[in-house]
Amino acid sequence: MKTWLNLHLLLSIFFLPLLLAYAITGGMYMAGAPGDLGNKVSHVQLHLPNTPTTPEEATTALKAAGFDAEGEWRKSKNGDLLLGSSAGTHFKLSKDGALARVEPGLYPQMLLVHKGKAGLWFTILGYGAAASMLILYVSGLAIVWRNKRKRPLMLITLLLGCAAVAAGLVML
Repeated sequence: MKTWLNLHLLLSIFFLPLLLAYAITGGMYMAGAPGDLGNKVSHVQLHLPNTPTTPEEATTALKAAGFDAEGEWRKSKNGDLLLGSSAGTHFKLSKDGALARVEPGLYPQMLLVHKGKAGLWFTILGYGAAASMLILYVSGLAIVWRNKRKRPLMLITLLLGCAAVAAGLVML
């Protein structure tokens, strides 16, 4: 039993910061916080006779101005084109031809962590946190099961939790 208790304690403390970040970003996302909250956006003035309107023109203009403009342009959800990693500083070409340099804030970066798109290290941590949650549930049940007075409350609460999830699935 002492092993379960120690495992429960160590896993819960180790993954607490990541799970809090998941809880906070998930809550903000569900509350409707904009995905670009905290981004630092600076418009790029290229001093060209015409505003670049195609990705190729924008890439050429950025390179001529001394910016690192390598990689492929990709379409964002709102139709803008992005160049560079969303986790780091990148460029955005709006539908109207405006070109901006975007330095993501903490919230957009944590959304990438939350979505599993923040690189290998956070992917490993995310899988570790998911596995530890399962272990924490089992170890928590084992710890409470030893107390005979708390078993009925645990079982009733477990049944209520299962019923709540089932009701949610029916409402989908």
